[in-house]
Amino acid sequence: MGVHGERAMVMLYCAAMNRMDETSLKIAERLNSSGLGTLSILILDAFKPLGVLGAQLIYFLEPFFGSSRKSLNDLGRIIEDPDETDRLLAYLRQEER
Repeated sequence: MGVHGERAMVMLYCAAMNRMDETSLKIAERLNSSGLGTLSILILDAFKPLGVLGAQLIYFLEPFFGSSRKSLNDLGRIIEDPDETDRLLAYLRQEER
């Protein structure tokens, strides 16, 4: 892989990370505006070690929720990655103030 291949990989990675960052922010805003921010922080903190299992549960239940499937899939992706979960928690705490 030459220089161009490495550059393409970095650009793809950055674009994906920016998308997940935006998604985390949107989810945090939605949870806080619905009054579930504090509860979400408690649940995410308590069950963070079980994130992969929680994500699998979300993926399993996705078909039963109809139109909100994309946001559920995004939430599953965030929960299964500890760094993304930390980012979501930071947004929830920031929005809570």
